[in-house]
Amino acid sequence: MYNVTTIFIELCFIFLGVYWLVTSFSTKRTAERATWGDLMSRIPLIVGVLIFWLYLGPIMWHWSLVLGIVADVVTFLGLLIMLSARTTLGKNWSARIVFKENHELVDKDLYKYVRHPIYTGALVMIVGVMLNDGHLSSLILFVLIFIGFWLKAREEEKLLTKHFPQEYPAYKKRTKMLIPFIF
Repeated sequence: MYNVTTIFIELCFIFLGVYWLVTSFSTKRTAERATWGDLMSRIPLIVGVLIFWLYLGPIMWHWSLVLGIVADVVTFLGLLIMLSARTTLGKNWSARIVFKENHELVDKDLYKYVRHPIYTGALVMIVGVMLNDGHLSSLILFVLIFIGFWLKAREEEKLLTKHFPQEYPAYKKRTKMLIPFIF
């Protein structure tokens, strides 16, 4: 169903894409790049998006105004989490699994609570999509994106542990991977 909620959610994703593109030009140079793990983590993401676009599947729930408002709030919250985390990460950020020149271990702001808040925010945004959409494909999208982020996070953590052998294991002990206080 195409409605105001859908338009708002699309605008959130468009704003995120523009912000990501603009800020991607102000990052540090890459010192080391992971290849195989980066590629493997993208497969569930791509499959999830294709399933979402090509297969709606059965309706799990029907859209309502209240559900639409909740979907908007959840999506916007996810967007705020992603923007805050991306801003905190600053010049250390990359869409790929890389280690930057003069890379810093960021453990402030949202990074005090979760090691990968950008992925957390993206998952929250996908929950907003799922609430608005109501089809089985949106649940499949969420699950596959979760798997993709989990795989990518594990590869990133291997690289960070390699370069921060003392600091990163200590950081891992005091923070959760994707969901604050839980996982």
